[in-house]
Amino acid sequence: MNIIIDNSLVLFASIFIAALGAIQPGLVNLTVANASYQKKPDAAKSVSKGAAVIEVSYGFIALLLGSYIQQYLNNNRSLRITIFLFLLSLGFFFFFKKQQVSKLRKTKQNSFLRGMLLNLISFQVFLYWLIAITILLRFIEIPIQLHALIVFALGIYGLEKYQY
Repeated sequence: MNIIIDNSLVLFASIFIAALGAIQPGLVNLTVANASYQKKPDAAKSVSKGAAVIEVSYGFIALLLGSYIQQYLNNNRSLRITIFLFLLSLGFFFFFKKQQVSKLRKTKQNSFLRGMLLNLISFQVFLYWLIAITILLRFIEIPIQLHALIVFALGIYGLEKYQY
């Protein structure tokens, strides 16, 4: 009985975090929207599947590192303030940064690999997962066991793959 409750909570948490992360217009979301606009649904699905693979790996890394970070931050108030100010200034930097418009060339490429690459170079996606998991671990304990990790991955991959 306890395993079912733990797994359902882990599944719900992973879906919730992935849904919050999917709201923002990042590289992958805009690429999928562009492919859909150009009436290329297969390319859009392939990009989202490739990005979902990277999302799952970011989720795993954040889950493993989040517990260590959360324990360390609980004991160090000055580090929490420093990290908060750093992330706030990073957010302002990216918000006010002037975007350069570059002309895209049309090439034949693998959309799955493109989705993986776009998500891999999106550093803010990894930061999002790390912060989200660290905050989540303050409220619930996600066991680092094989069945919990599989359920966690299914929640992330399922939402990321089918959100488009």
